[in-house]
Amino acid sequence: VHSRGQKGSKILYSGPLIQSENIDQMLQDHERHIQEAVRQSRLDKARKKRVTAAYDQG
Repeated sequence: VHSRGQKGSKILYSGPLIQSENIDQMLQDHERHIQEAVRQSRLDKARKKRVTAAYDQG
């Protein structure tokens, strides 16, 4: 099924609509994934600072 969005761009729809409880679960999973990525990024940044500091002292 094709539909027209803003400025005439096409939006394609495929398959049935997602039920609300599935959307809630999907959003929770997505939020958890974002939080894990941010946490990992902060850990990597701190790890790089430690390595740089140790290298500068050595």
